[in-house]
Formats: sequence, C-alpha cells, structure tokens
Amino acid sequence: MSNSYDKTSTYEELKQLYDQLQTNIEQTEKLLTHLTGIKARNCLPHKALYIDRMLTEQHEKYQLDLNKRAILKQQLNI
Repeated sequence: MSNSYDKTSTYEELKQLYDQLQTNIEQTEKLLTHLTGIKARNCLPHKALYIDRMLTEQHEKYQLDLNKRAILKQQLNI
C-alpha cells in the first residue's frame, strides 16, 4: 500500500473513501467484540479454532483499515 492515494482523486472522493473506512472500522469493532465475547464464554467449544481464525483475520483487517484511514485523514487535513 502506498503512503498516499492518487493525486487525481478529488476531495469528495477521498472523503467518501474515508467515511466508508470509518463505517468498516465501526462494524469490525462490533464483530471483534462479539467474537471476543464468544471466545471468553467458550459457548462454542467445537468452533474454537474457527473463532480464533476469525479473530485474527478481523484484527488484521481492522489494523489495515486504521492505517488507510490515518493516511486519508492526513491527506484530507482532518
């Protein structure tokens, strides 16, 4: 991933992408909270490996989205 988005992108396009990333981040936070709760309660022991894999994948996605949002935030000066 580059450290900036296409210089030809308009402010509106970048702002729309930023807003979408913000929505994705909020949804991922909710999913991570839900999965963490399932794991903590051990209410699906037969799915423990699946839950762990989902937690790992979603955490990686969350970190990538946070990094992309930070880049866009800097470019948008917000």
